Amino acid sequence: MKKRLVLSIILLLTSCVTSTPRSNSLILEYSDFGPQVIASKIIGMEWWQWNNHGESRPRDYNIKVVVYNDVSLKDIEEKYPINANKDIDYRYVAYRDAIAYLDEKIKENVMQVVTEELKDTKNKIVLEFGVEN
Repeated sequence: MKKRLVLSIILLLTSCVTSTPRSNSLILEYSDFGPQVIASKIIGMEWWQWNNHGESRPRDYNIKVVVYNDVSLKDIEEKYPINANKDIDYRYVAYRDAIAYLDEKIKENVMQVVTEELKDTKNKIVLEFGVEN
């Protein structure tokens, strides 16, 4: 009995020490925030931010969204810099802003398929940061 107790305590302490620290940023796709008609309110239009408008022919712009928490925007911008010469475009959204936006759009539930995608995005974010609101 005493050996089991000691072993249990050792296992518990070991699991606490080796737990993975939470990240302070998560990279997502533009589409994870819904279609441009709603996502543009939080992450801008779905074309390169250094252009005044999108192209006349449909194009896949590889825009990434960086959700960050417990770190400054300046640090995130340095870690994930925008580079027009290499078509590297990041949009930065603070954790609380991302959750507030997702909660609002999920509550509106305008289109079930979009709502489900937004719920998935919220779950990814909450799992990554280990906090909600």
